Amino acid sequence: MEGCFIRRFPVDLVVFDLDGTLVDSQEGIAWAVNSVLALEGFPPVEPRLVHELMGTPLEDIFRALLPAEAAHRASGCVPRYRRLFEREVLPRLRLFPDAAAVLGQLRAGGLALAVATGRLASTAEIILTGVGVRALFLAVVGVEHVERSKPDPAMLRRAMDLAQAHEARTLMVGDSVLDIAMGRAAGAFTCGVTYGAQSAETLRRAEPDLLLDRLADLPGRLEVGGWRLKVEGLRSNLQPPTSNPYDQHG
Repeated sequence: MEGCFIRRFPVDLVVFDLDGTLVDSQEGIAWAVNSVLALEGFPPVEPRLVHELMGTPLEDIFRALLPAEAAHRASGCVPRYRRLFEREVLPRLRLFPDAAAVLGQLRAGGLALAVATGRLASTAEIILTGVGVRALFLAVVGVEHVERSKPDPAMLRRAMDLAQAHEARTLMVGDSVLDIAMGRAAGAFTCGVTYGAQSAETLRRAEPDLLLDRLADLPGRLEVGGWRLKVEGLRSNLQPPTSNPYDQHG
């Protein structure tokens, strides 16, 4: 609309969450969690319950989903989950549509990129390498690098330190209220994406500075060195999967 003000954010560093933001992994994570619950002798839970907990440490996820009398078994579920995820889910992971093109455009525009994930950075490195974008990131920060995970700001602050970026010129992008809370606690700009684990309504209540339905819209909302980031047509050779690869597991 003519005369409509569109806010743009002056940034040097963009930090992304991984699962549900760059990588389409929600269903695979829910399947792996339910598979471990079954191995432990418990019924499956609705995938949305797993999605709502994404971003929190694995032990906390299992503690929340196990019956109260079995919560002490949460720590034992973690290694089982990791083995199952790495064997069955990780090789099938794909980027969300436009993610590769957006990342490439941000780097070409002079921005530093990093990942701050609630999973092990070592696993995140494997995922990013597998989907072909690891070389675009200056740093990958995971739970083994900090004493406290999201929403504590330590993970994001480590990424900013590695990039030598000021919080006032950093943007945190994620699909969870934990990402938004972490960004705010670190003094950074925040951007929620609605196509991941949590709904637009949930993210809106967290009051991010920016809320996007498509990652492809991100470059047009950024400024680099006082200039609006040039936006060109996004093209990617990566195609979204035509079917859910986890259907075979039930």
